[in-house]
Amino acid sequence: MEGYLALSLANVIANEGLHASGVDLGSLFGEESENYLPEFDPDVIGPQIGLPEGDPTREIGSRIFSVT
Repeated sequence: MEGYLALSLANVIANEGLHASGVDLGSLFGEESENYLPEFDPDVIGPQIGLPEGDPTREIGSRIFSVT
């Protein structure tokens, strides 16, 4: 599961790019443009990449993929 998480987050960042104020995930998923803070928030990004609420890999992802 960690490999899937790593690839998914890397794909989001590579495809969307980092903006000065964060990562624009909304437009990546066909929704309104929405900038998130550059720090990985598992409760925001987790559902976007298919991780269910309470999944322990969300915490792993928040430690590995903190983009500051």
